[in-house]
Amino acid sequence: MRFFRIALLLASMAANMAFTPRIGAAADVSATTKLVSDHVFRGQRLSGASLQPAIDFSSGDFSAGIGGSLPIENRAANQPGAELGLYASYRHPLNATTHLTPGVAAYFYRHSPVRSGYRRAIFEPNLALSHTLAGVRFTSTVYYDLTRRGPTVDLTADVALPLTKLGTELDLAASIGGYRLRDAAESGRPKTRSDGNYWSLSAMVPFQVSFGSKIQIGITYAAAFDAKIKEGTITLRNPLATRRVVAQFGYSYSF
Repeated sequence: MRFFRIALLLASMAANMAFTPRIGAAADVSATTKLVSDHVFRGQRLSGASLQPAIDFSSGDFSAGIGGSLPIENRAANQPGAELGLYASYRHPLNATTHLTPGVAAYFYRHSPVRSGYRRAIFEPNLALSHTLAGVRFTSTVYYDLTRRGPTVDLTADVALPLTKLGTELDLAASIGGYRLRDAAESGRPKTRSDGNYWSLSAMVPFQVSFGSKIQIGITYAAAFDAKIKEGTITLRNPLATRRVVAQFGYSYSF
């Protein structure tokens, strides 16, 4: 019951902030639903095929949202299963091509398998610095997990290539990162460490269906390396670490 109370409180706070726009800035709302062949996050397979709905709000440089991941196939023993996520950020322009974006995210999981390095609730403030050069946006982000006590550092590059004949674009992205978590498990004694690195390559193509709606088809290759769980003097390979191709199909509608 406490889990759902916290989730409801944070959802209410995010919605309240989202609907308090800056003076002169219009608020935009979009709803998205994605079907993914696997739910992979930072090189870890959190579940198999999943449905991922989300609602996002933006007003000027402020944005917030609520999303989730609902497995549509049986959960493996070490996977945290269904996920609820709340997030908010504010983009501060430093100049025409560089932005500093502080943010915060909270993740809630239905299960918290000790040997996978997950907890039922995770709170993670973050700070991102992005710079666009020759049409390519480079973003470096530092996260700190307040619950599992450790940082994640991520570097991403993305670019949109026009597909004029198709009336759309090809969105390409590459990322690499690593995490060092000192207190990863819900009830591990002694404390459970979770360390690892990851990288990914993705390609997405959006198609405009109507004025406010579009579909998106994409594929991602995600991989983990040096992902380990350490319990006292025992070091094990993280059971969630994976290397796989993930396909996705999404539909979004903007109000």
